[in-house]
Amino acid sequence: MQIARSSASPAAQLGVYVFPAKSQSGEQQQLDQLHCYDWAKAQTHLDPLGQATSPTVAVNSPPPPPPPPTGHTAARGAAGGAMFGAIAGNAGAGAAIGGTLGAIRGSRQQQAAQEQQAAHQQAVADAQQQAAEQAAAQRYQFNKAFGACLDGKGYTVK
Repeated sequence: MQIARSSASPAAQLGVYVFPAKSQSGEQQQLDQLHCYDWAKAQTHLDPLGQATSPTVAVNSPPPPPPPPTGHTAARGAAGGAMFGAIAGNAGAGAAIGGTLGAIRGSRQQQAAQEQQAAHQQAVADAQQQAAEQAAAQRYQFNKAFGACLDGKGYTVK
């Protein structure tokens, strides 16, 4: 049986203290721990010492694409404004108005993209937090089952 990669007992690797209340030998205690580890694994469907890494979290939506730089939007606005200004007879004024409106639009697009990016990052952080809490709850349930088994075999478990 391969539980762990170190020579420490399953209880030591799980952070559980086991005391032989009925004067069990060290060898018997090791066998009982291995048996109880297998039993707890079967009860909880979890193998905490067999997991090499923490759970990964997949987020379904990719981060939003960055907005065009504000200067590009301003330049496009100025070009459009110049065109309309030329039709009306004042290309310079049209370009100035179009550039200003384009800069405002670009600034708003950039702010919206930043807000979207912040919301995405928060969603990722929330998902990671939830996964960590779920893993901790599962680990608690495993340790509880492991301790109950050892308790039934005459050990004091803390």
